[in-house]
Amino acid sequence: MEFLVVGVVLVVIVVSVFIYLTHSGMFTSVSISTGRPPIGRVVLAYKFTTGSYTHCGNFFGEFAQLDGKRVSIGLYYDNPDEVPAEKLRWAVGQIVAENGEKLDGAVKKQYEEAGCKFITLPPIRAAITAKFHYKNNISMYFGMRSFYSKLMAYIAEKNLRKDLCMEIYDGNTVRFMVPLDQQESFVVPEAREKRN
Repeated sequence: MEFLVVGVVLVVIVVSVFIYLTHSGMFTSVSISTGRPPIGRVVLAYKFTTGSYTHCGNFFGEFAQLDGKRVSIGLYYDNPDEVPAEKLRWAVGQIVAENGEKLDGAVKKQYEEAGCKFITLPPIRAAITAKFHYKNNISMYFGMRSFYSKLMAYIAEKNLRKDLCMEIYDGNTVRFMVPLDQQESFVVPEAREKRN
């Protein structure tokens, strides 16, 4: 009888883990395409740093505390397979104005007091894009793993240039974007100064 109970409990645990991982996107494929980017001209309030990309979550958390309703963006300038973790350059920020909208003085002051700087990212004609729906931290892992492995293959197949990668967080949707023109305009001044 005990063997049957243990067996049933194990089956329930295995099935529960399988359902959780499926819900988290373990078997979801990310489609990559080239087309219109998901954002136009935006003013980004950002913070720049160097170090492992695994630390960017702390910065996203800071920005969520500033304003959890704004679209957040991560800008990643280096390939972690080619650059040591401590030298990786990246910035995290939030869109504070877009498509010609004037930056509100109170908003600017709020972000300046939090130690942010500002950059205007230009509209571009084309980008490599993909999206997936964020459900939890595990879904983020599966989405990133799927996207970045497919991105490298897509770039090689299409013979494209990739100098930076962006992650755009809007509610439960994560959009990946690699600009195909004006890439240098997406590099914050601090990242230019710390080129590897």
